[in-house]
Amino acid sequence: MNDHAHAPKRRTTKARPAGPAGNGSKLAAGARSAGSSQPHAPNLHRLKDIKAFSVLIAPIRIEIAEMLRCMGPCTMSQLAQQLARPADTLYRHMRMLEKAGLVTSTTIRQAGKRSEAMYQFVADDITLGFPPDRKGQAALLGMSNNFFRAATKAIKDSAGAQRLRFGDLPPGVAPNLSILYELGWLTPDGVRRARALLAELKQLLDEGKRSGQGELFLSVAALTPVTRTHTRGGKPAMATQRTPRRSTARDGQRDTQRETQHDSPRDSQRDSQRDV
Repeated sequence: MNDHAHAPKRRTTKARPAGPAGNGSKLAAGARSAGSSQPHAPNLHRLKDIKAFSVLIAPIRIEIAEMLRCMGPCTMSQLAQQLARPADTLYRHMRMLEKAGLVTSTTIRQAGKRSEAMYQFVADDITLGFPPDRKGQAALLGMSNNFFRAATKAIKDSAGAQRLRFGDLPPGVAPNLSILYELGWLTPDGVRRARALLAELKQLLDEGKRSGQGELFLSVAALTPVTRTHTRGGKPAMATQRTPRRSTARDGQRDTQRETQHDSPRDSQRDSQRDV
C-alpha cells in the first residue's frame, strides 16, 4: 500500500520470490517466470472506490495481495504454499479481489488436459484516490486496525518460535526486530522529511520483493497527527505546541551546582571504584 506519488517499477526479468514466512528460503521456482509472457501490469493503480479498498484491506486479502506482489503471476497452489494456508480457503477471497478489480486471472493449460488459473495483482502498487471525507477517514481507520493487527500476529508468531532477536545478544548476532513509539512536534517540513524516510523504507522492502532473497519481514509504519479527545465539552482538539522554556540565571546556577557536586572527591572516589 502506497500513499506516495511514485513506486518502483517491477522488473520483467525472472525473480525468485521470498520463501514461506519463518524461513530464509526462496519461493518455489517459476512463480514469476510462469507468467512472464503476460502483459506488464501498470505501475500504479489509483484506487478511487472505497468499497474496493475495503475489500483489499481485510487481513487475509491484504496478505494475498502482498504475496502476489512478491511472487508475480502464480497459481493458487503456489500462493497457498507461501501463505501456509489450504488453497480451498483462498478461492473465495481471490474472487472478491477479482470482482473489485484488484486481481486478474488467466487460464493456462498445463501438461496433459489439466488447466490452471494464473493470478496477478493489477499493479506494482496501490495509491489512494478517494477524498479524506468522513467515509475516507473511516476507511483509513479500518486499514490501520487491520495492518497493526497483522503486525502483532507476526510478532506473536515469531516470538512463539523464539525467532526474535533483540536486547542483550551474543557477539556477532544482529537484532532483527525494531519497534518505535515516539511523540514529537513536527513542522510541515519535518512531516515531509518523515514521510520521505518512510518512503525510503518502502523502497527497500519493494526491492526485497523483487530479489526474493533472505528472510521474509513485515513492516507496518504510521505517522499521524495527535488529537486529544478528552477536552472540555468533549470536542476534539489538536495537541497544542509546547513553548520552548527559556533558560534563566537560576538554571545556570543549578547546572553549576550539579557539576560541582559531580566533581566532588567523594563522587570521584565512587566513580573510580565503579571503573575497577
